[in-house]
Amino acid sequence: MHGLVLVMLVVVTTAEYLSRPDRWGRGGWLPNEVTYLPEALSLIALIGVLAVGTRHRFRDVPMAYWVLFGG
Repeated sequence: MHGLVLVMLVVVTTAEYLSRPDRWGRGGWLPNEVTYLPEALSLIALIGVLAVGTRHRFRDVPMAYWVLFGG
């Protein structure tokens, strides 16, 4: 899971530059669909968290997170 977080950090910081050129024409080597890669990786992380969480009944999640994100 830590590897996925590191990949997400790299992708989020570089996807826009690699898919869209700036006003001087630098960057933009990859197709525009690359900008959806951070969302796809977030979906993979969400599925992983839900799979592990349901298996362990989310017992390792502190109450502060339940209050913050749950209501």
